[in-house]
Amino acid sequence: MLLPVFLLLFTVVGRPAYDPPIQESLREIDRCLLMQEEITMYKEARIDSLQALGVAAKTLQDQYEVYDKLFEEYLKWDSDSAFYYGNRKKALAEEAANPVLLNDAAIDLAKRHLISGMYHDALDALGNIDYDAAALSGQLSQAYYVHYNIYRSLVHSTRDDVLQQKYKALEDQYLKACLATLTPQMWEYHNVYSYLLVDNRQYQEARDMLLNRLDDGNLSLEDLSNLNFSLGRIYDEWGQEDQALYYYAQSAINDLIQPVRQGLSLMRVAQYCFEKGDVQRAYNYIIRSHSDALKCDAVIRLHQMAGLIPAIVQTHENQERLRRIQLNLLVGTLSLLLGLLFFARLRLRRSNRRLKTANQLKDAYLGEFLSMFAEQMNSLERYRVNLRVAARRNDFNVLLDEIRSDTFVESEWNLLMEKFDKTFLGLYPHFVEQLNELLLPDKQIGLDLPAGVLNNQLRCYALIRLGITKSGRIAKFLRLSSSTVYNFRNALRASARGSRSDIEQQLATLGE
Repeated sequence: MLLPVFLLLFTVVGRPAYDPPIQESLREIDRCLLMQEEITMYKEARIDSLQALGVAAKTLQDQYEVYDKLFEEYLKWDSDSAFYYGNRKKALAEEAANPVLLNDAAIDLAKRHLISGMYHDALDALGNIDYDAAALSGQLSQAYYVHYNIYRSLVHSTRDDVLQQKYKALEDQYLKACLATLTPQMWEYHNVYSYLLVDNRQYQEARDMLLNRLDDGNLSLEDLSNLNFSLGRIYDEWGQEDQALYYYAQSAINDLIQPVRQGLSLMRVAQYCFEKGDVQRAYNYIIRSHSDALKCDAVIRLHQMAGLIPAIVQTHENQERLRRIQLNLLVGTLSLLLGLLFFARLRLRRSNRRLKTANQLKDAYLGEFLSMFAEQMNSLERYRVNLRVAARRNDFNVLLDEIRSDTFVESEWNLLMEKFDKTFLGLYPHFVEQLNELLLPDKQIGLDLPAGVLNNQLRCYALIRLGITKSGRIAKFLRLSSSTVYNFRNALRASARGSRSDIEQQLATLGE
């Protein structure tokens, strides 16, 4: 009869079994996420150091170089700050009347606009490029590469067939321009060429090219992230899911270590984990990806994950709901087992006439207390759910009000005391009258209380009747100070009608 219940209780939604390299990569992502506060502090310290260099720069060229580094730090981290330093670069380039610097600033501003999906502004920025100067300075490849990425993004974002054909023609035009100007030493060359190979389903050639490039020991974290992401995309298109997940995970690690907020890798890892049933990881990763994209104003990324987030969040919520059901079933099952144990013991006690009635009453009280405990657990669970709802809505004012308020604790405490009084007086209905028989006529207590209600002094004596004789335990249960409990016990002895020394022993036998 209990077998189906136990099967449901211990049917826990687990994580899938990954190959060791993938498992280690995912664990490294988890570790990086836990260390993001420290990583962010290191990045901010690096930015602070660059800003100090900018203030101390003596020449326009030195200042421009510092602003260029600050732009690179902010480009995939904080779009507003990147826009600020991009414009500062542009202003310095105009002041210097230097076409090479003007081209560099224009390309950087186009990159920033592209991240935010501001294609028109990105093209406007590129329209300011002096292509004669760019040809002499080697900047043509960068300008063409940004053009290529703009039109490739437009191809994937538009649903209009006519516009899509127009953008596709421009994408192909700038693809040819990139291939004509990029060199194999440049990361952009490998990225563009791998796209071309993948589009032609030459997966093995694309993979081998990038793996050879990955063997270069002088790559930056950004290069490693880009190469690993491209390898993941190749395996993705190739249909080799485990390899794709591994390289996406490696790319995500590099993104988190840099750190950047505009990367696509962690979202891809979240998608694969979700498809494999690793819902908790998928939820952690997609929430982090969405948060980063919002902070970086990465509109393209937000659009890319828009269809994935609801499915992951809903599945995660369903699993959390299942876990709560399992917890409630566990509490209920344990309560049932304890109840069965209680009744078994009760029957055993009834068969043994040598057991005292007091023990039977204590066991009965234990059963009632277990019921109260189960109700308190349910109340705490409801309180936790309310806090989760407020947290999910980012309603921090509600959270702070709930945390600071004593209303919940006081109401639960009053409810517990009410149940304690009802249960105890149900077991010992004449306790107050019998207690007062032990006291002097002018020392009677509790006579003015409503039926079924005890005050803290009577509760103290009730606990002594139940065998709880240590003042510290009584004080904790009643939320009183030890000195207050001590005074209650002294008052009991001082009010005794008979011998003061054994008044508590007489109290312990009331109701027998």
